[in-house]
Amino acid sequence: MKPWVVKPVEHSPCGPSGAPRWINCPGSVNASKGKTDEESVFAAEGSAAHWLADWCWRTAAAPRDFIGDIIQVGKHKFGVTEDFADAVEDYLEWCAEVPADISFSETKVSYESWVPGGFGWVDRGMIKDGLCTLRDLKFGKGVQVWAKDNEQLLMQALGVLETHWMEDIQEFELGISQPRLDHRDTWRISRKDLVCWARATLPPVLEKINAGTEFQAGEWCQFCRFRRECAVRANVGLTVAFGNLDATEPVNPIMDPAEKAKILPKLAVIKSWLADFEKGVIADLVAGKDVGGWKLVEGRSNRAFANPDAVVKRISPDDAFEKKLRSPSQLEKLMGKPRFTKILGDLVVKPPGRPKLASPDDPRPAMTNLSQVNFTNLDDEE
Repeated sequence: MKPWVVKPVEHSPCGPSGAPRWINCPGSVNASKGKTDEESVFAAEGSAAHWLADWCWRTAAAPRDFIGDIIQVGKHKFGVTEDFADAVEDYLEWCAEVPADISFSETKVSYESWVPGGFGWVDRGMIKDGLCTLRDLKFGKGVQVWAKDNEQLLMQALGVLETHWMEDIQEFELGISQPRLDHRDTWRISRKDLVCWARATLPPVLEKINAGTEFQAGEWCQFCRFRRECAVRANVGLTVAFGNLDATEPVNPIMDPAEKAKILPKLAVIKSWLADFEKGVIADLVAGKDVGGWKLVEGRSNRAFANPDAVVKRISPDDAFEKKLRSPSQLEKLMGKPRFTKILGDLVVKPPGRPKLASPDDPRPAMTNLSQVNFTNLDDEE
């Protein structure tokens, strides 16, 4: 079977998906020019999910019709599993709940009047009675994302406002769907407030972009093509980790809570920078560069079957495969929500999630009764 091939689309240096980066770190725009960055498998999987959602919307097909098919994005290939199809279906069902006179999917929108050369893509948009509802699909299983003050969604809304200027849009409902995290979030903003935000935010950012100035490290660094060479980002990690190396005052070996609180806002930057720094050095060594005598050695490897099909032919399927109970979400899709609730509803529980650090402005409530929760070893990797 030939795979479904997802064609690449053009991107703007100041596109919505990169808005958190270029708004907060304007200098990264010029610094990234001419630099390529291989698409990660996670980004490619997201592109595959967006393609399937768009195809199903345009053809009225069901995601489950594609189970067993292959979707190719660049050099990456993804098999459409039940979990993959169900996640896309969850997003489509959420979009279908919104009434609309005008509806569009994976559509290019421009905000040239705000940012010269600026354009981007809207995952799904619906317009009715002066309200424009935008739904953004995020297919990853990692970081939970929120709609309030989300720069990507705000730039998409500006693009819709400019592209669909004939429509009398007075308010936007911005929504994020993360089906594999069982997360949906929405936030409303009026047309007036959106324009006020743009007027206050974008002109000074454009001045800095044109001047190639002002770099600021943050969570957005992980998507920057300049990230492995950025001295500002490296300096954040090194300064927090080692402090002022010229300091002569004695260092207290015990950190108090106030000292820890100073480091926490930079924790994500440090962890991300360390991972990218190591990858950058590995890339240098692969390219034959001398990095102070450091070298690449063979790491640990696990055994694997060279020909899985041959294994199945030599032993029974019962020995070759293990059975796995379907998740509540999978069974709900399979049985239908009313039947699932009637038969299995009382057996469904949602155990406490693994504790995660969050900043004071995070909208999620703080966990309580931590002493009564049986968490796994926090030293184990997630």
